[in-house]
Amino acid sequence: MADLRASYTREPVQAARAGVGRGDLGLDQCSAAQRRFRTLLALHLFNRGLGLEPFASSGVSAFLSYTAAMSPQHDVLTVVLDSAVENVVGRLLSTPAVPHGVAGLRVVAGRYARLYHLVHVPTGARMVITDRFPFASADAMLTGRTPSMIVRDLPGVGLPLSADETHACSVADQVPADMQVLLSAIVARLGAGDPHDHWNWWYWGSPHMTLSGIANSWQLTWTRTPHADELVTAMLDTRFGLSGLDVSRAADGSAARLRLGEAELHLQYGG
Repeated sequence: MADLRASYTREPVQAARAGVGRGDLGLDQCSAAQRRFRTLLALHLFNRGLGLEPFASSGVSAFLSYTAAMSPQHDVLTVVLDSAVENVVGRLLSTPAVPHGVAGLRVVAGRYARLYHLVHVPTGARMVITDRFPFASADAMLTGRTPSMIVRDLPGVGLPLSADETHACSVADQVPADMQVLLSAIVARLGAGDPHDHWNWWYWGSPHMTLSGIANSWQLTWTRTPHADELVTAMLDTRFGLSGLDVSRAADGSAARLRLGEAELHLQYGG
């Protein structure tokens, strides 16, 4: 099961083994805190340019231009990179250059350019950005012989949420449960690709993206790779897709409707 999962996600097999569930790949089996955090992350990632505020101006969507392997587990979302760990952390956290970042995300422990343990303060959801697996725990980094090295410009857990961050978290928390599952499923599969090259989500190059909606009706629009048909094909993959998903799509593959329970996510690709 771990080998199958890793063939899609490109995460190390050892990392995949830590995330697989009983009889499934474990991509969608996460805690309520993780689901809330991944929903918030989706809002930050898929709003760019003219997208929904306050998310579009956060700079977080630049994360999608990096080659990253997502390694989701029940209570932590790990991102494994070959390089550019520091750059990715700089996109996710507030810095002088990017004053917004993911609302409420803070650094717990870090080792420059190699490993960062992060926590989303409002939910307690954990995230790890690293260039290797396995890696040292946050406790080991904080108490061990090799001390944690925190870059002073990154926000620590003691930094209170700003008004904008509080508002962004409030918007994410209003997303209904079925839509949270659907958006979390997309986040968990970022950077994945079919082992036989039938589809991939390795790079999202659209200068403008919008993810917005009301209640259980949402829309995701973008203009460049990956094609909407690739996203749909991945979500319907019998081994890697999201269980219980119902899909209808346009003949040319540029538009589709994903339905999960009461939630409907409309995809629109192109200008």
